[in-house]
Amino acid sequence: PAQQPHLQHIQAARTHFHNNAATGNSLGKDIARVEDLTLRILFSMMNQYGFETWCPDLSDSPSSLYNNAHRAFAVDSFQQACMMGGYLWFGVIPEQYQDTFLLAKIYDSYVFGTLKDKARKEARDPGALERRQEANLIGKRRRSLAANRELFLRTNGYPDRVIKAVAGSYCASEDE
Repeated sequence: PAQQPHLQHIQAARTHFHNNAATGNSLGKDIARVEDLTLRILFSMMNQYGFETWCPDLSDSPSSLYNNAHRAFAVDSFQQACMMGGYLWFGVIPEQYQDTFLLAKIYDSYVFGTLKDKARKEARDPGALERRQEANLIGKRRRSLAANRELFLRTNGYPDRVIKAVAGSYCASEDE
C-alpha cells in the first residue's frame, strides 16, 4: 500500500512519455529504459526528502536551503540509481558518479544555467520554447525526408542534375 503512489507516478510518467513519443523527446526514451525498481527507489527517496515534486526555485540562490535540499536529493538519488545499475545504458563511470562534488557542479550548471535560461526565455516570450521545439521537429522531418528522397532517386538511377534539383531540406513536402 505504501508503494502504491510510486507505482501510480511511474505509470503516469511512462504513459505521458509514450503518448508524447512523437515530440521527439529523448527524455521519454531514456525514462523508458530505467527499470521500475530504480524509479520506485527514486520516488521513495523523494518522500524521504519531503518532496511531492522536484521543483527547485530558479529565482533564488543555488545555495539557498530549499535549493540545497533539491541538489542533495538529485545527487543522492542519481548515485543510488547508478549503484543499482539503473543507468548502465548511459555508460556512467563509477569514479564519476561517486564524485559528489562533480555531480553537484553538473547539477548547478544544468539547473541554474540551462533550465534557468529556458525559464527566463519563456517568461519573456510565453510559448517561445514550444515554438522552437516545433521548428526543430519540422527541420528534423525535412532533413529526414530529404535524405529519403535522395536515397530513392539514387537507388532508382536518376541523373545527378535531378537529384541536385530536389536536394536540400527546404523542398516542399506533403506532410506540412
